[in-house]
Amino acid sequence: MQKSLALSLGCLIAPALASSANALELYEVLQFGPAHSETLLAPGGRDTADGAISNSAFGEETRQGSTGSFETEGTTFIGKNPTAIARVSGSASRAEGGAARNHGASAQATLTYQIVTLPFESGTEYGFDIPLTLFGTASIDEMGYTNGLGSSGEGNINVLDSNSIGVYSYSTDVIPEYLRQGQLQDFVGEFWMHPGMHHTLEIRAYADVAVTSGDGPGSINVATGETIIDPTFDFDQARYDDMRALDPSLPDIQLDDVFYLGITPGFVPEPSSAALLLISVAALKPRRR
Repeated sequence: MQKSLALSLGCLIAPALASSANALELYEVLQFGPAHSETLLAPGGRDTADGAISNSAFGEETRQGSTGSFETEGTTFIGKNPTAIARVSGSASRAEGGAARNHGASAQATLTYQIVTLPFESGTEYGFDIPLTLFGTASIDEMGYTNGLGSSGEGNINVLDSNSIGVYSYSTDVIPEYLRQGQLQDFVGEFWMHPGMHHTLEIRAYADVAVTSGDGPGSINVATGETIIDPTFDFDQARYDDMRALDPSLPDIQLDDVFYLGITPGFVPEPSSAALLLISVAALKPRRR
């Protein structure tokens, strides 16, 4: 029974193995570097890393009897759903005889990576650009209090082609430093990619807080801020169908049946077929020269 099952699986995936080897050669030719992350925390300083990053810090300052305490965090995630997160929380109080003072902190997390569209069928060339759509929700959540200045957040997405020319840009509305209870902002954008050409994406999350020390001794004011930005990409089949209506010479295809979307690091493709699974597994294995 086990031998029969192995033979059946071998017959099923053998064609995928043949094309995956050629796809891996394309990966090597493109020579994309790993994703790059950066955090900028105040307090906490700046740090960078290849791949994902997660940094946090705590800081405290006292001026003229007024004390502000803050925690900052910057985090990025890579893989199928790249994400940037910035979080800040803080409090301020003053001692007997102390003066009311403002205290502030901020956090920023930036993730830069690349995407590429490649055909499943190796050796096939396509002379048209592929329409893609970018969508998601930027979560900007903050809370300020009456004697605090509050908090603000902002998220950005920039898409650059292989010549570093901007093809799409998105920025959330900057939320002013007033009393807020949270806000979600949906975003959607469209851009084009030629098969085999890469685009560079940069996503950035920023959050800050500003707190005024309390009205008197023992009175504490607090504020928190969090920004999460998590873009998703997909082929825009409806737009391609519109293209075909204007240009009948374009092939009658479903884009996700012909192409796949890979992202760095390691070109983790959307898992839509056995061939992609084989490519993902093979890409993890060392290749002999």
